[in-house]
Amino acid sequence: YVGSGDGGRVAVDPDNSNLMYFCMNSTPFRTFDGTTMEPLTNGLGGYRFNWIRPMVLDPSGERLYTASNNVHRLSPAKEANNWLTITPSALTSSIVTDLVMPEPNPRFMYASTGDGKVYACYNLIALDPEWFDVSEGLPGRWITDIHVGWGTLYELYACVSGYGTGHAFKSTDGGESWMDISGDLPNVPANAIIPSRTDTNTVFLATDLGVWYTTNGGTNWKQFGNGLPNVVSYDMRLTPENRLLVATFGRGMWSTDAVTSIESPQARPTALTLHGNYPNPFGAGLGDETTLRFSLQNAADITLAVYDAAGRLLATPASGRRDAGTHTARFDAAQLPAGTYFAVLRSGSQSVTRKMVLLR
Repeated sequence: YVGSGDGGRVAVDPDNSNLMYFCMNSTPFRTFDGTTMEPLTNGLGGYRFNWIRPMVLDPSGERLYTASNNVHRLSPAKEANNWLTITPSALTSSIVTDLVMPEPNPRFMYASTGDGKVYACYNLIALDPEWFDVSEGLPGRWITDIHVGWGTLYELYACVSGYGTGHAFKSTDGGESWMDISGDLPNVPANAIIPSRTDTNTVFLATDLGVWYTTNGGTNWKQFGNGLPNVVSYDMRLTPENRLLVATFGRGMWSTDAVTSIESPQARPTALTLHGNYPNPFGAGLGDETTLRFSLQNAADITLAVYDAAGRLLATPASGRRDAGTHTARFDAAQLPAGTYFAVLRSGSQSVTRKMVLLR
């Protein structure tokens, strides 16, 4: 827990996890200890910003970027107090909605805008970076998210909000041309797009109707995530361990293995597994609920129970038949005192136990 108010983008220094940059009520802050928060507003006055403004930290941790209707740089990010505007004039008559930097080269950056444009910069760390319009083929709607293909410079993905046009687009030439890969997607706003780390034909899309995916380059789409609420999904991340993280509006954050075939070995856990609950510890300002996550090698009848230190049964967050794969359940400890509790997952003759700590 760092700040309050309405949160936004977050960036963490690659060498010091206590050094964080984040937005609170659309204002950028810097903290070195998670307690003292330093606002970073010098040089940003008079510009128009998206409420959730973009924020990107380059891989070295030396340069922090944000955007209004221009793009701004803070360098060195750890020490500087004044933002430098690095677009020669207003990049857009609207606002910049997203910034993305290809993993192989921090000199490159792409920016998307509310008026349906994508701009590319290939000399980002220069004193006077140049920006090029690479929007040909996009529908001219609010672009909610852009993403660069893993390990590439010129493979781009973009998704748009609104109705009546395609919602997912791909470019293989740095935006010189774009392909509509919406296929048979429903006509609903899209909010985030991420390609698979292992298959260029597989793409995940967060929409106002949950998360969808394609495995054939965008011709056909299906809803993704057994158990994910069918609600507005605003943002996604794909970890190096191939876990897809999804942030929803009103139903919290969710994660799952980013696999799209039941034949994939990653889709079937190798054993009955009870993962560590999150958060743990919980309570004491962290909320009275914690999420329990468990995995099954095969479909089975299970019981997930919670006991106190004396062995008394307190709750059964999950029971009954479950399919192979990973599942979640919630445990509410609002009426319980601080102490150590135990989650026990049973299936047939197998059982797994995890310790949980409740704070007050």
